[in-house]
Amino acid sequence: MDAEEWTQAYENDADVQHFTKEEGHSPLADELLRDLEREGKKEGADILEIGSGQGRDGTYLAKRHKVIGIDVSDKAVAIANEKAAKEGRNATFHVGDAENLYQIESDSQDAVYSIAALHSTPIKFTFGEIYRVLKPGGQAKLFLYTATKTGKKWVS
Repeated sequence: MDAEEWTQAYENDADVQHFTKEEGHSPLADELLRDLEREGKKEGADILEIGSGQGRDGTYLAKRHKVIGIDVSDKAVAIANEKAAKEGRNATFHVGDAENLYQIESDSQDAVYSIAALHSTPIKFTFGEIYRVLKPGGQAKLFLYTATKTGKKWVS
């Protein structure tokens, strides 16, 4: 879906949970926290979340770290910022595109995190931007949909 379609989806149902009806955060967010901790970054890492939606994972990660979230839907970004403020989290969310992260400085992020969003971007440019914003030695924790399926689960 494009930015306009995502915004329309959020306007039609403000409580929409993209790709899940589950409460809480994604297990991939826990995996990122474990990896950062192994690297000695238990707190205070800079994390960019691409496709942050309503801030479900971003606000969770912001319990320990500084999170910047990017999403194409202005409605989702508004919901995420409201949630972060309500929970007192160190997270800010912005409208933006994965393939043009001009608002993020080069070599500034310890980690880039994205779940179920990058498959709808021009991946060549998106990966270039992810590489640009990561600090040397930084990590990207990405879940991508592919054309290959195994049973009911997508290969990531």
